[in-house]
Amino acid sequence: MASEYIKWQLEQEKKEQEDAALPAQKKPLTRKEAASNWFYYNKWFLLIGLGLLAGIASLVFTLTHPDPTPDYQIGYTGTKDLPEETAAALEEAFSAIGEDVNGDGQVLVRINQYVVEAWEDEETSPAEASGSGPKNPYTDLAGAATLMADLQEGNSIVFLMEDPEGMQERFAFLSRLDGSAPPEGASAQGCYLSWKDCPWLRDLPLGTFTWYKGSEEVITDSQELLSTLFLGRRIVNREDPTDQVLANDRLWDTITRDASR
Repeated sequence: MASEYIKWQLEQEKKEQEDAALPAQKKPLTRKEAASNWFYYNKWFLLIGLGLLAGIASLVFTLTHPDPTPDYQIGYTGTKDLPEETAAALEEAFSAIGEDVNGDGQVLVRINQYVVEAWEDEETSPAEASGSGPKNPYTDLAGAATLMADLQEGNSIVFLMEDPEGMQERFAFLSRLDGSAPPEGASAQGCYLSWKDCPWLRDLPLGTFTWYKGSEEVITDSQELLSTLFLGRRIVNREDPTDQVLANDRLWDTITRDASR
């Protein structure tokens, strides 16, 4: 009996040793543990995939919902941007008398603003011309580049300007008041009207804009700011005018009606 018992003990020890040598059997994971484990090892792939999907969705939205194309583009040149409130009021006022040129069911006007300074001649810098220098020469160069791109593309036809003489000297883009092109090298004389001389413009209810003088809030009438501007038109092809040119001619006729010339 004793020998049988010893034999049984030896067999049990051998079995325990064999069991200990076997790899431990894994406990089945819960659904939450399995999901957490998958996310840990795959989170970067998931994030990259979500980023790609977001980019594709944004591209599809842009292609299927493009920004509306303006029916009219009005250029503005000055030493500083127009206040947002003033520019928005102008766009709304021009839209009220405009036409749906592109046939999209709405009349949209956009003010293209170009911060540039007038130079007296090609060899004179803004500093030498004005005596005080440009507020920011880099801004002037950027404004001049975007203005020239506008003129090349033919976007803006009607222009509001602080200094039409300087703009004509530097960029030579203004037509005569009747729409014809002046001789090469001619001044801007006879190519622009004063805002104050155009009844339709000076009577516009354009509201106010807010600016700050130090910490003091100042509210100013938009008409007060715009009354110092001048109005002109870009030289365009008059032999075969496009619908865009003709629509801008009608806009010009409206805003300059009864103007002092």
